[in-house]
Amino acid sequence: MKSGRPYPSEFFSIKWEGYLVAEFTETYVISVEAYKTAQFAVFLDGVEVISNLFDVTNLDSLPQSAFFNSIEVDLESGHMYNLEVRYAEKTGPSKIRLFWESES
Repeated sequence: MKSGRPYPSEFFSIKWEGYLVAEFTETYVISVEAYKTAQFAVFLDGVEVISNLFDVTNLDSLPQSAFFNSIEVDLESGHMYNLEVRYAEKTGPSKIRLFWESES
C-alpha cells in the first residue's frame, strides 16, 4: 500500500464547486489565503471575485510567502450562490484557505 498524499505535491490543479448560502442580508467579506506559488480564482455565481493569476516564474517580485486577499460582497439571506474555487500549484508548498464572514 502506498502512503502519503492522494495527490502530487507539485504541478497539480483542482476545482471545488458548491454553494454559499447567506444567513443574513448584508455585506459579507470573502477572503482567501494561499502560498504565493499558487494560482487561484474564486467565482461567485459565475463572476470572478478574487484571484491571483500571475506569472509564477517571477515570484521574487512578490512581497511575502503567503498571499491574502479579501473582497466585500452584498449577499441576500437564503439565496444559494454558486461558489467555485480553482487552484493550481506549480512549485513549492501547497495551501489555500477560503473564509467568509459578516457583521452578524
